[in-house]
Amino acid sequence: MATLSTTGRQDALLSGAQLPVKVTGNEAMASSMWIPFLAMGFMIVVAAFVVGLANSGIAADYFTASKEAREAAVRGSGLATDRAFIESTKVWLPAFKFLGLGMILGGVTFLLATILGALRVGGGRVQEAL
Repeated sequence: MATLSTTGRQDALLSGAQLPVKVTGNEAMASSMWIPFLAMGFMIVVAAFVVGLANSGIAADYFTASKEAREAAVRGSGLATDRAFIESTKVWLPAFKFLGLGMILGGVTFLLATILGALRVGGGRVQEAL
């Protein structure tokens, strides 16, 4: 939208040189960062899925043993190591998944900012053409 400036009694449109038709710094950064953010987000989600699959296999092996054998497992034994892996994965895996989804949503936000910059430049060019 062209801006009107009043000079005395006449209304005049600003010239094309006075219209800001450049992409802002944030939009320029977003146009180069949306692909890496989406890629890293998907990589994190896939890695979390693989760790979840490994964790489910270890949990299946752990729970095939009898309850007495699981409770009698000493430190350093296979059952104790499996239990430690299962319990530690419960702590950090949900946050890791959340990080991946956050990066995917950040990439989508950067893509929307890139689209906004393209619309801003296109609108400025239309104004200049008028």
